[in-house]
Amino acid sequence: MRDFSVISEVFRKIHIYLHLFGGFRASTGDGELIKITASKSQALLAYLSLTAPRPQTRTKLCDLLWPSANFEHARTSLRQEIRKLRKTLPDIFTFDDVGGSITLPDNMVRTDVGDFGHNSSGASLANWRSAIHIYKGELLAGLDIKSEVFEEWLQIERRRWQVEVVTVGRKVVNQLRHNRDLNAIVEVTEKLLAIDPLLEDVQHQLIAALFDLGERGRAKRCYDNLRELLSEELGVKPARETATLFKSTGSDRRSAVQVGSESDQTIRQAINYLQEAAERVFRLGLHREAATLTEQALQLLPSLHSNQREIELNLRLRLRTTYLALDELAAAQNELQIAEHRAASISSPKLAVRLKLDQAQLFRQRGQHDASDHAGRDALAMARATGDNELIAIANLRLGAALYSRGRYREAINVLDENLQILPSDRPSSNEWEPGNIAVRTRSWLVWACNELGRYEDAMRIGEEGLLLAETTNDLYSRVHIYIARASTDFRQMSFAASLEWYEKTAQLAAWAELPIFDPLIRAPQAVAQAELGDLAAAHNTAAGLEDRHLTAIVRTTLADYFILCGDLASADLHNKEAINMAEKQGETGVLGWAYLTAAWLQKHGKGKWRPPALAAQKIANQYNMRALHFWLRERGLEP
Repeated sequence: MRDFSVISEVFRKIHIYLHLFGGFRASTGDGELIKITASKSQALLAYLSLTAPRPQTRTKLCDLLWPSANFEHARTSLRQEIRKLRKTLPDIFTFDDVGGSITLPDNMVRTDVGDFGHNSSGASLANWRSAIHIYKGELLAGLDIKSEVFEEWLQIERRRWQVEVVTVGRKVVNQLRHNRDLNAIVEVTEKLLAIDPLLEDVQHQLIAALFDLGERGRAKRCYDNLRELLSEELGVKPARETATLFKSTGSDRRSAVQVGSESDQTIRQAINYLQEAAERVFRLGLHREAATLTEQALQLLPSLHSNQREIELNLRLRLRTTYLALDELAAAQNELQIAEHRAASISSPKLAVRLKLDQAQLFRQRGQHDASDHAGRDALAMARATGDNELIAIANLRLGAALYSRGRYREAINVLDENLQILPSDRPSSNEWEPGNIAVRTRSWLVWACNELGRYEDAMRIGEEGLLLAETTNDLYSRVHIYIARASTDFRQMSFAASLEWYEKTAQLAAWAELPIFDPLIRAPQAVAQAELGDLAAAHNTAAGLEDRHLTAIVRTTLADYFILCGDLASADLHNKEAINMAEKQGETGVLGWAYLTAAWLQKHGKGKWRPPALAAQKIANQYNMRALHFWLRERGLEP
């Protein structure tokens, strides 16, 4: 079987060509189909080819493809897949399997993904159109190997290439518009809209091309579909520029944006006045009034004839912040979705990344970890498409934090590790929307993840690196962050005296830096450490007032441990039950394991049925390889 549509003389001499867009297919350099049907073999070969020429360790490949299996079983499975591939592929195709790592030589393997990247980075319309032609659908469509870790990586890569296709497609459409190649515009825009129908600027180009081709009926159907889609998905109407295209024709349409332009200055002045007033009352704590003023400014937008999208975007972001202050999550999320849509329409990829990162953080802070996970994957893919390492690092940080919160510690480490390679450690974040030194904060999350996996030597090493970096910066936020992480390593190992020194130092620094957000995370384990060392009076003073605060699940279960040590089992049970409810609702699986541990202890000492919660804790510890939780189950005599 031969497929000459994607074959050129340039790569006839290669040994294997992988078609990954739209599904997996392998062929020889001259087009002969190679039969590889096993999903794990496809996944392994695709991953190695897309990460080539970087070598991949066996450990990483085992974690990627068999995350739930024990290590020996995973290594055996990996050897079997390699053996199958060596039998299936031509004899001249070999793996570089030296020193425990595996590499696919890039001179033996070529992919349509690589060809897309080569053409998309070109400088000509021909290059860009070739890239669009190569994209046949989402990456590895239909491939499912029942691995959350691989699926995580695949979703990021899929989104990354979708964003890249849209970016290249926009360049193609703009050039075609200049050349007046209307039929080609229709073809390209329809392909882009199949990826994301909410690309209103692309819809705008499609409708304009159809009008100029005289296909007004088809243009009307496109506009009606867009209007219905925007209403259902975002609750907004099409932008004025798009509506003007539909309502006007010919020279009327081209001049429509100039109609009423003389009134724009007056409208802008009114919008600016409302914005300034909203900011003033917001600073005074009058959040409802600030929301009303911003909403009034948004109502003026339909009368504005130019720069409508940019102004709307700023207003939506302001309104989102105000709704968050009012704790109106649904309204805040809606404004963020609209802002993200508008950002895509004005072709600002970096701004779109920022919006998606804000969305991921919003979801995580509200305990919506599934939503945070998806938004984080999208943000990372979009950041990769910009080539901005700082954006990529921030996206990795947000996604790693979300994975940690869900108990997926190994995945979090895999995501966060990249930051240690791509971001200078001595440079703080240069934007106003991500606090602190990203390199230091990355190490904090790595320390916490290593703690849960019982990798204390790694946690100590990474923590010391973070401390050294933090001391060289003036960023107090990052210093408090890494101090808490460092203290937690001693705490998890039951070195309470050492952890107490760190918590006391951290509490002083956080108070001096006026960072009350960290207060519960410091004081709850600090009180436990004091109680473990027999200083109940100091523990009581440290914990005083915490119960009246808005507490996270991990703080509540830690506070339950404090009450156990103080002999107040009723308060301990109350806080721990609340921790279980919060962790279950918010998907914080790791925290849930610790809360089940505390529940088992309370049941055992209350002569209750302690085995069910102990079994639940053990199940979570096994599933997520939480060696620290295993240790505490043994230490407290709670192994079922």
